[in-house]
Amino acid sequence: MQGVRRAAGWLSYSLSHLLARAAYAEKWVVLGVAIGVASAAAALAFYWLLGVVAGLTAYLLTGQASGDDLGLVLSKAGGAGLLTPLAIVGGALASSLIVYRFSPEAEGHGTDAAIKAFHRRAAQIPFRTGVVKAVASSILVGTGGSGGVQGSGVQIGASIGSTIARLLRLRIEDRRVATVAGMSGALSALFHSPLGSAFFAAEVLYKRDLEVQALVPAFVSSITAYTLATVAGYEPPLPRLVVDGSDLYSPQSIASYILLGAFLAPFGYLYARLLRESETGFRRLESLGLPRTLRPVLGAAGLSLLVYAAPFVAGSGMGVLAAVLSGEPVSWIPVGEAGLWAFIVLAAAGLLKIAATSLSIGSGGSGGVFAPGLLGGALLGLSFYALIQEVAQAPLPAAAYAY
Repeated sequence: MQGVRRAAGWLSYSLSHLLARAAYAEKWVVLGVAIGVASAAAALAFYWLLGVVAGLTAYLLTGQASGDDLGLVLSKAGGAGLLTPLAIVGGALASSLIVYRFSPEAEGHGTDAAIKAFHRRAAQIPFRTGVVKAVASSILVGTGGSGGVQGSGVQIGASIGSTIARLLRLRIEDRRVATVAGMSGALSALFHSPLGSAFFAAEVLYKRDLEVQALVPAFVSSITAYTLATVAGYEPPLPRLVVDGSDLYSPQSIASYILLGAFLAPFGYLYARLLRESETGFRRLESLGLPRTLRPVLGAAGLSLLVYAAPFVAGSGMGVLAAVLSGEPVSWIPVGEAGLWAFIVLAAAGLLKIAATSLSIGSGGSGGVFAPGLLGGALLGLSFYALIQEVAQAPLPAAAYAY
């Protein structure tokens, strides 16, 4: 064992010495590829683990194993059963105990923690944090917690990039760049968006700026991760939008996009505000004596009540989103319908998903907020379609507004 450690130390020193003398392009092509491979492998392992937990939960609750998120499974089964709250609350408790025992930084949606580590801790993110985030998020979301994979993927990828930089004894500046590359690689693997992931990872760190130095490494990492995920056979579970190109850019369509943006803006603000207020409220309960390990449990209890009224709010929402975008009916959601009643029901469904996520993640549960936001936004987009289809003929099909 001592010989292995010495060999590893010698290899680390040799590689760090070579990288220190390498030119920028040479260094970051090599590191970008390495980080892309590692972050993609970690992200895909996380997604696989989430599918395993979701499948086991679905089997226990419905008798049928399914890799879909629990919201779609419960909707197809006719609603939540007596054991559903036990699964949601039990999963939240198990996830919370793992997080606060091994890595408290893994609580919440992950993106904020990665940003804070980048700015305040010189991008020092332990490998343990990424492992805990993957396990805890898989348990929380797989058992029905309303959370996603994006925020978790960001923190997992950031821990991969930071760990590689630490093993190679890179400078602080290079460790920051490696952390950004890890973030972009994990996102690219999960969402198959190499360019968007690179820009997101470099931009999300600031309010009005961009980590320009990290753009090239982020591109290399994200393209590598995308390629690896594709070769591995992973495909995001969303259908492609099929619309005539001439219809997309007609004057009527462009006008409807502008109106859609104005319609959705208040809901986007509400989502962010409700999530923050939920975090503040649950932390206040902790200051009043509630153990922090029970905060996610309390949020899960509230979510369990919502699931009885709206089973589709459980889980990440990606399965429900795929069904909605394909025009399939889910629970009581009036997909593709028009009229004032459909508008009200669809808007209420979107708001319920927002509320469910605020309870699950705002209470400290480990999971992302992007995927639930996609479902909430899609439902609100359908509600906009229902309204304009009632007032005047919509220039595009309902799925276009959901997208």
